[in-house]
Amino acid sequence: MRNKWRNGFIIFGILVVAAVFSYWSFDSSTPEVQSHSELAPTPTQPQESTRATVQTPKASVTGFVLDAATRRGIANADVLLDGINVVSANEHGAFTIPALENGQYTITAKAPRYVGPPPTATQGTTIRVDADTTLEGVELYLRRAASLEGLVLANGKPVSDAHISVIYDASDGTIQPFGIDTGTISDENGRFHLTALFSGQLRILVEHDRYALFESDSYFIEDGENISGIEIHLTSGAILFGRVHDPSGRPVDNVSVWIAGDDYPRRELIPDADGHWRVIDLTPGRFKVYATAVGFRPAEAGPFEVEVGGNLGPITLTLYESPGFGGRVVSSVGEPVAEAVVYYRPKGRDTTFPKVGRYQTDTPNARMIGRTYTDENGEFWVHTPLLESVDLTATHTRHAPSETVSLTPGGLHRVELRLGPGGSLTGLVSAADTRKPVQNYEVAIVSFQPFENTSVRGGGFGRIQVADSGGRFLFDGLTPGTYSISVIAVGYIAKRVDNIDVRGGIRTGDLRITLERGGALAGLIVDAQTQQPVSGAQVQANTLYDLGYRRGGPSVQTGSDGRFLLEGLPGGPRSLTVGKSGYTTQITSGHEVPAVGTNDIGTIQLAAETEETRGKYRYSGIGTVLKKDGDRLLISELVETGSASAAGIEPGTEIVAVNGRSVTSLPMAEVVELIRGKEGTDISLTVLAPNSNYAEKIDLRRETVTMRQER
Repeated sequence: MRNKWRNGFIIFGILVVAAVFSYWSFDSSTPEVQSHSELAPTPTQPQESTRATVQTPKASVTGFVLDAATRRGIANADVLLDGINVVSANEHGAFTIPALENGQYTITAKAPRYVGPPPTATQGTTIRVDADTTLEGVELYLRRAASLEGLVLANGKPVSDAHISVIYDASDGTIQPFGIDTGTISDENGRFHLTALFSGQLRILVEHDRYALFESDSYFIEDGENISGIEIHLTSGAILFGRVHDPSGRPVDNVSVWIAGDDYPRRELIPDADGHWRVIDLTPGRFKVYATAVGFRPAEAGPFEVEVGGNLGPITLTLYESPGFGGRVVSSVGEPVAEAVVYYRPKGRDTTFPKVGRYQTDTPNARMIGRTYTDENGEFWVHTPLLESVDLTATHTRHAPSETVSLTPGGLHRVELRLGPGGSLTGLVSAADTRKPVQNYEVAIVSFQPFENTSVRGGGFGRIQVADSGGRFLFDGLTPGTYSISVIAVGYIAKRVDNIDVRGGIRTGDLRITLERGGALAGLIVDAQTQQPVSGAQVQANTLYDLGYRRGGPSVQTGSDGRFLLEGLPGGPRSLTVGKSGYTTQITSGHEVPAVGTNDIGTIQLAAETEETRGKYRYSGIGTVLKKDGDRLLISELVETGSASAAGIEPGTEIVAVNGRSVTSLPMAEVVELIRGKEGTDISLTVLAPNSNYAEKIDLRRETVTMRQER
């Protein structure tokens, strides 16, 4: 029963990271990327006459196992290569792996009371080492494990031998739900304790042979948090059974059957080879039963309502062949492709496939314009009679679009759409000052625009930690189009590279990216009332660059001593956002980041959250909300308690200059940094009031302002 449920509910696979990374060597004498055959190590054969033995030079790897929140070392953590434990970290989390053969490895870490990445995130870091070199500074991040504990009851009495597991709706680095294929069993007193959990939004699932399947409401759990006192009340399960078949009574291949209702969660049913299905642990409620198969019209039965311990059936679902058209989508090598998008339109309507919903529905052939998706077998079907010729094309985030194929009335109503090969993007990251490779960094795809107007929604978005002795990276399986990527490395200023064209079936390279070293800010976070250090507070720098998925800048958590260190910041004045549950989020401004080195900014005090400040944040400024209107920077809202409002400034006022510096061509983030500052300091604005042709200068004083966070 448990396996049946998991077949329908647990979603495994890596979907957040839709690009495959590997690593290779660059020939220093030419800018071209070498082929794989040139990269293969060539063993030296001994001379027959001398029988000399040539020893291959060895490589080594050094690095740290770090707490992802605090960036502090994890003592005695185990380090694994390709799943095999090879060394243990020291008391500072540092490790060294000596005498490695040349090649590529997957390196991971584990430690008691910590967890690695979730199942749908990238597992481990891929490293490549070359002969007689040392790959330095590899960073492996673990998160503090969370846990749940509670009691399973039925009719007020403890239930033993219940299987308890969890389903995640969201977790760090994931965009799709996933399940954990492990769990625990309630003891003789009905108690359970789930450990080694990831942070995120999850639901608890409880299964027992004598009771209905139980699924809880959502819980939000943080790194290292323990939620206790949970009570789960089971009810007797209902029985539901039936069969799905075609009009002649024969079973239908590749049929999907499920139950669902307005307030009833969807649950997959697994038919046997003859189309029969049966569940004995059904949760009471009101629902319908549905069935679909490629080439058939969908069928449904119900609504039905079952009570505790009820018995319902047999329910018969008959699938009738559907007029329409469909087929199969395969890769360039003929393998079926799931979750491909198939676009269709009347033949010869235009040369591109529009976004769905752009056409009016009052035209005779409006129903012949749309899109559908392939199932796990690469199959698709459109339940619309083929009354005129249609053109079809398929797209997928890891492949090039297929050629357009036409279907005509009276002909074959099935077609195979073959996707083109995806492209690749290669590059090398180096330090601007030393011109040496940066061996450890994060590279990510942050934006994508397809060459073809096929409404492709993604192009292999994802990110991964790179650890390569030559500073090299490779994105593979990319939809042809124009990409933007970002690179983040500790101690360096993050960089974004735009307008990179990737062609199908071609390796685009080699992209040379140089990183500038940045400065750092350090400090101490304390409780404003007790003056005690605040551990686990999130400290984020407001930087000027936009990396797509990281708009707010780098962030860290304070350690047990309340201290933090933010590295790789652009020089100049910066604001910091500091927050923790139970405290009012605070933005402090005017912190000067040195071009090189660290500025210790001292102590930041966090005030306990009150009813008045819940859902708000505090900062030092003039109390304005800004917006861009072309090249103009306008004040869209004002806070009544701010100095700008007190000076009579109105919404719609244009800011021309700040402290005499024109802001016309400056990014919004940089203007915000100019306006914010330390409390009690003065600022001069040159503004143009609404319906005025004359700019005026207004002197203001920065004060503490409280605003709602949704702004």
